[in-house]
Amino acid sequence: AEEKLVLLANAPAGREVVKTTMKLFYGMAFGQRPLRPCWLDDCIKQQLWLEPSTTHLARLPPGATKAHRGRRPAARGACAAAPRAQLLAAYVVVPLGTNDFRSKWGGVARAAGAEVRLDLPSQHHSAREASEHCLVLVEKDAEEALVIGPLDRAKERGVLAASQDWVKHCLLQQLVLPPQEFPPKLKHS
Repeated sequence: AEEKLVLLANAPAGREVVKTTMKLFYGMAFGQRPLRPCWLDDCIKQQLWLEPSTTHLARLPPGATKAHRGRRPAARGACAAAPRAQLLAAYVVVPLGTNDFRSKWGGVARAAGAEVRLDLPSQHHSAREASEHCLVLVEKDAEEALVIGPLDRAKERGVLAASQDWVKHCLLQQLVLPPQEFPPKLKHS
């Protein structure tokens, strides 16, 4: 029997759009579009594995699929579409923040195809190569004292830094967006 992964998502009562949870981001990292539970009901009623129709698709937050519509795909990091299950395959991601953040968002980035590391790659690779393929992913509102050292080292090497919002928006739009549009926001100690 063939195994299939299905992401079911239901909007909270009184809302039209699904709530953005870690489960939603993990499912989207694996290339799944969230389906409303009515799709499963229809499959059971018809005793068939149905192709989802537009009425079966869960509504994502406003702007999730519209923010970068009309932009032309460009080089890695700009706005390039990637294979669904490997959206972030061109990246080495170094998550910075609390242990909980590094565990959760490192896992999401890995599920989306990124190589996840605990520290910046060694400098024996050319600086250009490291900066083209490496990104420091910073926890939203991270304590500056917790991340400033690694951020400074990344800047010295020409490695981009982006807020966790970059991963969220890449997944919601299923596009690799420009990391520069999502600068880290730190809390000053």
